Amino acid sequence: MTGQEDAVVVAYAVRGRQVLITSDMHFSNILIFPPSEHLGIIVLKIRPRTQRRVHAVVSRYLTGTSQDAMRNTLVIVDGNKYRVRRG
Repeated sequence: MTGQEDAVVVAYAVRGRQVLITSDMHFSNILIFPPSEHLGIIVLKIRPRTQRRVHAVVSRYLTGTSQDAMRNTLVIVDGNKYRVRRG
């Protein structure tokens, strides 16, 4: 979905009943993408962003989180911690 408008990307995830994982900080704006209107967005704020580090951090977060707990949330993940906003 590279190059698509943000709203198109979120709509695609909602239709597919998917959690969106992205490094695009625009998706962290809860005024534009209220958590109550999607199944979950995970925004990766990981630096440096290597495939190995991203997989390790995301796996660590997802291992301790159920799909139901992700529903209607915005999660900002960095290399050391994560913040959760619920809808």
